[in-house]
Amino acid sequence: MRRVVMKKWNMKPRTRIIVSEAYKLCEEMNRGYGQRVTVRQIYYNLFSKGIIQLNQREYRRVCRILTNARKRGYIPFEWIEDRSRRPLMSMLYGDIQEFLGTLIEEYKRDTWKGQDRFVIILVEKEALAPIIWDIAKEYNVFVFPTKGFPSWSMFVEDLRQLVECFGAGKELIVLVLSDLDPSGEHIKEDYKSKLDFMAKELGFRQPYIIEKVAVTEEQVKKYNLPPMYKSYKNKGTIPIWELDALDPKILRQIVKEAIEKYINLELLYKDLETEEKEKEMLRYIANYGVEAYLDAIGGNG
Repeated sequence: MRRVVMKKWNMKPRTRIIVSEAYKLCEEMNRGYGQRVTVRQIYYNLFSKGIIQLNQREYRRVCRILTNARKRGYIPFEWIEDRSRRPLMSMLYGDIQEFLGTLIEEYKRDTWKGQDRFVIILVEKEALAPIIWDIAKEYNVFVFPTKGFPSWSMFVEDLRQLVECFGAGKELIVLVLSDLDPSGEHIKEDYKSKLDFMAKELGFRQPYIIEKVAVTEEQVKKYNLPPMYKSYKNKGTIPIWELDALDPKILRQIVKEAIEKYINLELLYKDLETEEKEKEMLRYIANYGVEAYLDAIGGNG
């Protein structure tokens, strides 16, 4: 993508610090992990360094500064992502060969066949799902953004079909990522009640474990996570911790460790090796045809 030519900008000292720190985070995540960040993640990162306070006024200030920084060429537009707004579109291809090439790279072997457990992730924040998916997809773990409390349709239709297709007869492991606040804590119980109902009324007799892997009280202490304060009718004003408060690198590591806790890594890597060999075969067939492939392996006559 073409970069905006950097324009003169007489920044105030505090603005200069915000732009500099935002650039560092964006550069690290984009170039180090191939992962774009959200404005809210930058906002929490700035707070953790004591540069800003956590309130709506400061959030709006950060939004304005980041907008100017991108329009003036100080931060590339493509380094920051708005995950709450997605276009509806179809993928287009130049020709059949280009389509087949893309199709081959999308091939994924079912690595759950030999596993004793089947792992899924339920994440409260839709905006954080891409970061979690970036790790989960390496293990073929499915991610469900619930946007708060999930609908019955998502559980009864989508989740049930997925589990019965890939996790039949296996122990279901549900990893939960939610805010550390009253609703975030209740979400885990909501998941459990839905699974219990499905087992009792719909024949979904699946042994399961539900584990909340973030945000936890231990993580708040370990990573010194910044709280926000929110008023509740029956609780008054209390501190809460959002998932966004976790550094993206830390969040990725938490997800990685949680997944690896429950799967057979040796078997997974063996399946992935087989998958790559199968892709090589498909690439050869796409380029030279089936007969040429059979000749190459000595299987034609």
